[in-house]
Amino acid sequence: MKNRILKLLILSFCTTLFFAACKKPLETAPKNNIDLAISDPFQTRDGLQALLFSIYDALQSSAYYGRDFVVIPELLADNAEITSNNSNRFINQANNAPNNHVGIWAANYRNINRANLLLQFIDASTASASEKTAWKGEAYFLRALLYFDLIRSYARNPQYLNTSPDGTFDLGVPIIKTGVLNQSAITFPARDKIADVYDFIMQDLVQANNLLTNTQNGGTASRARKVAAQALASRVQLYRGNWAESERWSDSVLLQGVAKFADASTYFNTNGTPPSWGNGHIESIFTITFVTAEPNAGSDALQYIYYRNLSVTPSIQGYADVTARPQLLTAFATTGSGTATTSADLRFQKLISIQVKSGQTVFYTLKWPGTKSPGNPGFDDIMVLRTSEIILNRSEARARQGKEALAIGDLNQTRTRAGYAAFPTSGAGTPTGAGLIAEILKERRLELAFEGHRLYDLLRTGSDVLKSPANILLGSSAYNFLYANVLQADLDVNPNLIKNPGY
Repeated sequence: MKNRILKLLILSFCTTLFFAACKKPLETAPKNNIDLAISDPFQTRDGLQALLFSIYDALQSSAYYGRDFVVIPELLADNAEITSNNSNRFINQANNAPNNHVGIWAANYRNINRANLLLQFIDASTASASEKTAWKGEAYFLRALLYFDLIRSYARNPQYLNTSPDGTFDLGVPIIKTGVLNQSAITFPARDKIADVYDFIMQDLVQANNLLTNTQNGGTASRARKVAAQALASRVQLYRGNWAESERWSDSVLLQGVAKFADASTYFNTNGTPPSWGNGHIESIFTITFVTAEPNAGSDALQYIYYRNLSVTPSIQGYADVTARPQLLTAFATTGSGTATTSADLRFQKLISIQVKSGQTVFYTLKWPGTKSPGNPGFDDIMVLRTSEIILNRSEARARQGKEALAIGDLNQTRTRAGYAAFPTSGAGTPTGAGLIAEILKERRLELAFEGHRLYDLLRTGSDVLKSPANILLGSSAYNFLYANVLQADLDVNPNLIKNPGY
């Protein structure tokens, strides 16, 4: 095709028509563009492939996994805070100010619409039979991920529907199953029940699991695979409190030999050139992958808000506004003070950089140092799903079913890799009951620190958020602001939406 400019006319949910330009999101060799002379781009293989890739591309946005969806849940919770000398970013989120949360509503529905359109048009397209099967599976997986991120951000956890003085609130987000291409097709649905949204997400993941393989697209973690659908199902069922189902899906991930568990010699990924924790990691199940041909995200990159190092050559620039809270340092059982602070935990030793910023001792994460592309820093690959999380999902699911010896066996995998002694599975010193659950949640906090999990783990376990200057207690009015609110602009367009309590 001679014309290499793609403009697909797609209608965003509850917004006006817009043109979305697709750019290359993956290191593959697809034709990402279609000829504008074609009257119906959805009839073509290239048009639908570009539509699919536009969803992957959207995951990279700085408002989503490219930065905010990783940073803000750590700041809203008790893992991270803003440095005293800062660039004035994310301060309100760190202080849990009302209406300062993640903002993914409009963008996620825009991409849900894209997934819906692909599923509607693909059977009649010129894509091959194998492509149709694979792309459907990817669309189901991506739609499930988009909905899951919406429901856990904008709605209460299904296990804790009554978490404030306002009483029980069981509304989730609207379920949209049909794509729209023109204004006459717009509908204005109300928010569906939380349970129904979780059911819908699981239906999509079952479909994805049935359609996907682990070898398509070269088996790369930057595209949805069968193991990614299973891993996300493991997480979704954990959030829902379906312990047996979470264990079952975790088993699917861990017993088929595709998801790899890294030992201490490979986990920290320090042997790369240059070394970087997340890039090409052995544990990657589903990863947001950036390629060197893409424009540098610059000051909007995840690295820019999390890290900088001016003492190396060439220097790594960044705002480096986010540091570990004292509560997280306590969880790491640190000793000493200032730049001499240390911990027996290898994750602290290898993945925390202690520096001095404007006289303040700061603790930066090294999970995204922005060193993937020498001479073009600013981004690193982002592991959305990885093996260690699934092991901890299974550990918790087993413990909550009373399978304590098995749960401890899982817990010990990440624990011993980090340099701690293994817990015994029987006899003296064996954690049991609530004590075992606490150890699993603590291990999860340390293992997944700075990856955007902490807020959602607190919400799904009905936990208080203990932070200065004020604790946020379950059942208090301030607890409302741990959930994002539907923006007034969306409420103005769709009169059938209602706000979350407390806003």
